[in-house]
Amino acid sequence: MPQAGPASGSRSSCRSPLPYAYCSSETKLHKVAALFAGLYWRRATREGALASMIVGLVRISIISYAQYTKVIALPIHPSMYGFIRSLAAMILVSLATKKPSDKALEETKTGMFIRDGKA
Repeated sequence: MPQAGPASGSRSSCRSPLPYAYCSSETKLHKVAALFAGLYWRRATREGALASMIVGLVRISIISYAQYTKVIALPIHPSMYGFIRSLAAMILVSLATKKPSDKALEETKTGMFIRDGKA
């Protein structure tokens, strides 16, 4: 019998903590740092976003597994630990890589304070 995968969106298909990290809406917090940094921080890079999501997902998977197997008891949801690592990875990798060109930033209207030329 085929199992429902992450694309099905069903929580019942998540029988262990590792698939749970992939298909639960509660553990998508590791993508928030990349999303908001990409929209509002002009120094954010593609490499930083990718590193942020990978580091966050790995951290959530490890913490979820440890909590599921009763190795550790945590005071907050595992996704918060992933978010913290994700945010740190976004900042560090973006600062370590080449800054996006000003032309690309202007064309994509990236950054909180970019305005139309009509103002």
